[in-house]
Amino acid sequence: MRGVVFGFVAAVALASAASAACSNQGPAVQDVAVPGAPFASVPSADGCTIYVSLRTEDGRGAIAIVSRTGDKPVLTGTVSTPAPLWGLTLTRDGALLIAADGKGATFVDTRAATVQGAIADGGKDTIYTAVTPDETQLFVSDEHSRGIGVIDLAKARSGGFSRDAAASTIPVWLAPVGLAVSPDGKALFATVQIVTQPDLPRTCSDEQGRGGEHHEGALLVIDTQRAKSDPTHAVVAFAYAGCNPVRVALSPKADRAYVTARGSNALLIFDTAKLVTQSKTALIASVPVGKSPVGVAVTPDGKTVVVSNSDRFADDGAHKSVTFVDAAKAETGAAALLGSVDVGAFPRELSITADGGTLIVANARSASITLIDLKTVTLKPATQP
Repeated sequence: MRGVVFGFVAAVALASAASAACSNQGPAVQDVAVPGAPFASVPSADGCTIYVSLRTEDGRGAIAIVSRTGDKPVLTGTVSTPAPLWGLTLTRDGALLIAADGKGATFVDTRAATVQGAIADGGKDTIYTAVTPDETQLFVSDEHSRGIGVIDLAKARSGGFSRDAAASTIPVWLAPVGLAVSPDGKALFATVQIVTQPDLPRTCSDEQGRGGEHHEGALLVIDTQRAKSDPTHAVVAFAYAGCNPVRVALSPKADRAYVTARGSNALLIFDTAKLVTQSKTALIASVPVGKSPVGVAVTPDGKTVVVSNSDRFADDGAHKSVTFVDAAKAETGAAALLGSVDVGAFPRELSITADGGTLIVANARSASITLIDLKTVTLKPATQP
């Protein structure tokens, strides 16, 4: 079977001149070394700059800055931080980076390349961030505190990032990680790896082969307004989501939620309307992908979902891959795997530039990011399940 030349996007024709100038200039797949273990990346609106959150070798953290304005992407600078950085968000104006830092969030001014402050939310092992479209609320998932912190972002920005902007905590089940806010700002979707209900069957095996079984996880729906006034009751619905669900991404219309079930080696597709009204039938499809999928991203046209196959528990340092899934075919039960691209070791978070032209992969064990030109890349043939 021949490889597939992957070309999407009508949206590319609408890209600005600046965006076109900042597209990949060289090979379809390019690696850029960064000074630490990357967790996440976020591109600027024009795609000319990529910010990468890192854990550095000395146990601290940094934001790496990669420029795409020349013939090839290059590391142009770093901003050091006291703590390792994890999940990453960029405000609409491109002026403020918000990174999970294990205790809450660290705020970095992109224009001055300086740390503006940090706010602890009272949780432990904060790993992911999400912001409402109006940029008034910041959510941080506290993986080992069974909570999602709520920070008043407007108050934080106007008050010099003082601690009193940490507003409340939404109690959830074990190991919350992935977060995604709906475009209207009314709902926060969150993954929890294990639902701690005594009567639930233990159907998931330990991922590291240590023996024992545990409950499956869930995709939660959280009312963002209720999170302000009544956080204890802010979770309004949930659906079971396989073994160790760790990330969630929404379709452009937010009618679908895509979840990586790491322990199930699968991409799960949920109908977001049914999550609230008929949660037991909200799961539309389960698509087998690679080993221990983590990152998930959706192209701007909504046609393709990309998953990073981390194989994180192998701990062998070998290069892994990202898998491309046809969203429409996945829902019908047809062969949905379009193919894959080899990347670095332990690919974690994925992001896509606004013009839909470039996929960015953070390779945690390769100290690099991989840039994939979605207009020209040739995919390795997929082996359909």
